[in-house]
Amino acid sequence: MALINRITRLFAADLNAVLDRMETPEVILKQALREMEEDINKDENNEKSLSEEKSYTTMKLDDVEKRLQQIVVELDLCFDSDEIELARSHVKRKLEIQTYEQHLKRKIDLLNKNINEIINKLKTNKKRLSAMQQKYELLTDSECQVTNDDYFTNMNPTINEEDVDIAFLREKQNRGLL
Repeated sequence: MALINRITRLFAADLNAVLDRMETPEVILKQALREMEEDINKDENNEKSLSEEKSYTTMKLDDVEKRLQQIVVELDLCFDSDEIELARSHVKRKLEIQTYEQHLKRKIDLLNKNINEIINKLKTNKKRLSAMQQKYELLTDSECQVTNDDYFTNMNPTINEEDVDIAFLREKQNRGLL
């Protein structure tokens, strides 16, 4: 059993080493950039939907506050007319609407908190994305320079004597010595 475990670990280590060599920093960085952009887009969409929900909830709150004002006017009318049973039902509705109003206000506060958290997260992630994009550009620029430099340093020119003689004759011809 120990021998099988050792062979398995050796194979896994060799496989990981091969994978490490296959992965280039440029590819990994590019993938990280794509993932960061996807996260930013997802957060922007989330912020947009929360803002829309907040707007809708605010409109509902305005309607509830208007309805509450109407009930207060109706309650005054009921008490002025000595309609106790009708006033009692309006008091019940007023309490229900006030409870719903408090619920809507808490929901708006929670939405504001969530929107602010997402906005702060977006600011931070956009700064990180910008820094990563700069690193990526530096990496790709330096790789382009390295490959161009490598071309000339690794270029092993084979110049034979005939090439030198022809170039020498051209130089003499250009100077009018022939």
